[in-house]
Amino acid sequence: MPKQFPKGRNDHYLPKGYLRGFIDPASPATEREPLCVFDVQRRTWRRRHPSQIGWESGFYDFVSRQGDRVHADEAFTPLENDYPPLIQKLSANGFTGWRDHLEFLLSYVQMIRCRSPLFREQFLAEWSQKRGARVIEVLPGNAVKVDSLKLRHFSPGALKEGAINKMMSEMKNGTAMLASFNWQLHLAGSINDSFVTNDSPLIGWAPDRETFDHHNTVMIFPLCWQACLMGRRNPLTLSLGGIGVREREAVRQTYLKAARRFVVSARQLAL
Repeated sequence: MPKQFPKGRNDHYLPKGYLRGFIDPASPATEREPLCVFDVQRRTWRRRHPSQIGWESGFYDFVSRQGDRVHADEAFTPLENDYPPLIQKLSANGFTGWRDHLEFLLSYVQMIRCRSPLFREQFLAEWSQKRGARVIEVLPGNAVKVDSLKLRHFSPGALKEGAINKMMSEMKNGTAMLASFNWQLHLAGSINDSFVTNDSPLIGWAPDRETFDHHNTVMIFPLCWQACLMGRRNPLTLSLGGIGVREREAVRQTYLKAARRFVVSARQLAL
């Protein structure tokens, strides 16, 4: 029987261990709110602790009884636990050998993508327009018996259950889409020229925004303030010498513009 989780907890769609990677190393260990967080709605910077942001109450709660289903938190745990020590190890070695861990890093990126509010909203936007009926019995020959022949919109509870199921299945599907990109790791110039993140850390850009199959598609994911993964479909567009000050500033501005809730930075940025 899978571990049973109580409902109504603060479910973090951004793991606290991930957010800690954006703490200024010069910040005192006693600092209670070590993150610089830009509130998009208020257009102001605030100091926050990783536990104070990136969560929604009951976000991964099953609407019906959990039963023998694996809860999202249990599925997240292995990646969540292994990520911070790996980043610390890579950081200590100047991120040499990062490619040896690329499969794990992409699995982590995939998890972050699937558990995000944006992923949930995209699912709800699609399925809230559809109609269906509830299956009440599976008959021989894979036939089914439904509660009504009249199709109707799905209830909010059914949509949430569907979104959670979709999230879990996408995680199980692995990193095939992400692995099709050619990935490079880019490093920050300094703490004052560092990478930032936001409420949806995986950002993709493509001329064809519907499919992301265009050969000029680019994917970006900040691992921490020091390092950022950048993937391109077209290997001919890879950067041979890394990215410079202007490119890092462009990445920061991209995250500021794309943020819908907040931006997290090691130090407050000039807007």
